[in-house]
Amino acid sequence: MWIDPRLAVLLMLTSGAIVEAACETEPSAVASSQAVVERFTVDGVETVRNVSGSEWGEVRLELIAEIGSEESEDYMFTMPSGIWATEEAVFVADFRLGLRSYTREGAFIRRYGRHGEGPGEYAELFSTAVLTDGRVVAHGFEKIVFYEQDGTLNEEWTIQPVAGGNTHQGGPFVITRDERIFLRVQHRESATSDFREAKEGYVQAGSTGWAGELLPVQRPVVDSSSVTVPCPNVPGECFLSIPHRPYGAVMLTPDMKWVSGSTDRYRLEIEDPDGSLMVIERFEQPVVLTPLERRYHEATIEATARRSVPGYELDMGLLPATKSAFTVLIGARDGRILVAREGSSRWNAQECGPFEEWVPPDTSNNCLEPRIFVDIFAKDGRYLGYFERPSDVRIQYGYFAGNEMWTYALGPDGNPLVRGYKLMAPTDS
Repeated sequence: MWIDPRLAVLLMLTSGAIVEAACETEPSAVASSQAVVERFTVDGVETVRNVSGSEWGEVRLELIAEIGSEESEDYMFTMPSGIWATEEAVFVADFRLGLRSYTREGAFIRRYGRHGEGPGEYAELFSTAVLTDGRVVAHGFEKIVFYEQDGTLNEEWTIQPVAGGNTHQGGPFVITRDERIFLRVQHRESATSDFREAKEGYVQAGSTGWAGELLPVQRPVVDSSSVTVPCPNVPGECFLSIPHRPYGAVMLTPDMKWVSGSTDRYRLEIEDPDGSLMVIERFEQPVVLTPLERRYHEATIEATARRSVPGYELDMGLLPATKSAFTVLIGARDGRILVAREGSSRWNAQECGPFEEWVPPDTSNNCLEPRIFVDIFAKDGRYLGYFERPSDVRIQYGYFAGNEMWTYALGPDGNPLVRGYKLMAPTDS
């Protein structure tokens, strides 16, 4: 819904110049080859509406380095779950193989700790970080371990689980700019999650600081991406995931900003620690599911459901006609917000054969390969540009700062790798 323009402030970016005008009458949008942005405040809520264009356009990725090889255990990965980069080194937490560091050119430096239950040891690893004092942090199952740069143990925290919640299943931790550590806690009974500050011996809600006080996740009121179907021989019902059904996406940024939105609309709410609220909107034509994509999703969903409910037939109305407005939210270390969205897909005939002969498998597969685009927003909400994610890259576990990203990828043989890319775009002012 468009806000009364008499309350608006129009911000137009033309050829890199910024023109601001306080409008008491109808604003006149000036088209440009770069960007048209409307900025206005109503009832204390600032809205940044990215109407068209962007400052950078499409951003080209340039490879910095690639790390990974099956020839040596020092370079072997099973599932990189956390990455952190400094000016001197790249630190990789592998879910099963522990924490290691490499030069920015990809040469192995050292290991930090090992799997086990003793001092300085950990179970599965979820994330890593490097603090300003040089200490290297490893987040494992109910434990956070701190190492010196040379790998010696500094200290470790035992993190007791929150009652009714799992602290070890919510993904990577968040390190704020003042280096407080927040873990995502998933609550089993309510199927919600929140962030809790980690302290020695426990995870607390936080007696001081905005995140600890206000961070229980309030999911947007939308239909879930999952629906329930009757499950014979199983008490209750079974959850069935339906692609592109809307859900609530949430994120805590290193700036302690709380970002949330519903995937059925390109609209994000960003709450600052002081309680102020900014809304980012971007106008993007919905991506319509192609007939091939619909047939693929329908066949896959039915095959999955029939493992529990023989003869199950999908209600075709459950599958949306268009794709989600966005899929993943990422907070960069420099304050930018990255938003992934899905474009059109192609059929992987090389791996799956002709679609007409394809039979839905019992497990997931990579037969349908969507193009993924990542939008980049400045801290003040302006849409800077986008890049297309390489098809073999998984951005969820990456490290983003400035015009650089380090992320998990798959090699030609399917083995996990870590890659660094430089975003060939102007530095955001």
